[in-house]
Amino acid sequence: MGQACSAASNKLSAAAEKRNGEDAAGSTVITINVRLIGFDHHHDEETVVRVEPRFSMRLQLADRLHLWDRRVRRVIFGGLDIEDTVEDTFELHGIEDGACVSLCVSTWEEIASDGSAPQLEHLALVELNTLSRGHSWERPWQKERVPRVGGVTLDEQGCVSEIDLHYNNLHGSLTEALAVLPQLQVLYLVQNRLQGGLPDSLSRLSHLTDLILSHNELEGSLPASYATLPSLTHLNLSHNKLHGLIPEEWNTGFHALKQLDLSFNALTGHPVAFAGAAQLEHLALHNNAFFVQQVSAV
Repeated sequence: MGQACSAASNKLSAAAEKRNGEDAAGSTVITINVRLIGFDHHHDEETVVRVEPRFSMRLQLADRLHLWDRRVRRVIFGGLDIEDTVEDTFELHGIEDGACVSLCVSTWEEIASDGSAPQLEHLALVELNTLSRGHSWERPWQKERVPRVGGVTLDEQGCVSEIDLHYNNLHGSLTEALAVLPQLQVLYLVQNRLQGGLPDSLSRLSHLTDLILSHNELEGSLPASYATLPSLTHLNLSHNKLHGLIPEEWNTGFHALKQLDLSFNALTGHPVAFAGAAQLEHLALHNNAFFVQQVSAV
């Protein structure tokens, strides 16, 4: 990690106008390189952030990385494991300009198992907004109104049941936080610019009936666990950059599935028979890279 930290630090140092100096507001700022530990699988890259050394590490890092601050557990620096509290500062622990730190962050699965976590659905929607660059959405949210915002439907108990943000200029990655919306039935994010992998944690959404993520830039493999979704009737992942084999689990699962569209990806190998999907009415697999056995002319 040392070479990567050094390269990232040098690159940022050349671009910084006032290294170890003052920002526009007159406050001393430093730049540090942060690697997340225990975070979602598609967020394991180093991130360079600018912080003020005399103020809280937890609150600043959460703000810069668009995280709920209670997800930040501790900071690792120079072999020392710092139990991070709001009172801990970079200056207090000798963390200076160009330093490399690791940040231990709770996953949403861990948060969901913690009964004391407040306003879980609200926080999940806020993270969806921040990780997909909500400031650039075509129909942006007013965060103070979450969850009563455009594109979100609540059931009679006030739980999130549908999210429809199609054609809304969503960027970035799809957050694991959606897995803590237990009553979610419809996730409709068609025609955006979402990247990264498909969160495996969506398989915990037992009420999900419609998972429609077509026409994005999603990549990686198909999660085997999606085949266990008990209520899923419509799955559309077409027009993305998904690759690899169709998981064998998909051959025996999807007992409620009626429509499946995986077309226009880069999937390989042999398609499975989807023998477990007895209710399947529509299947689209075209425009992939599946192996087709050549039959010689006699």
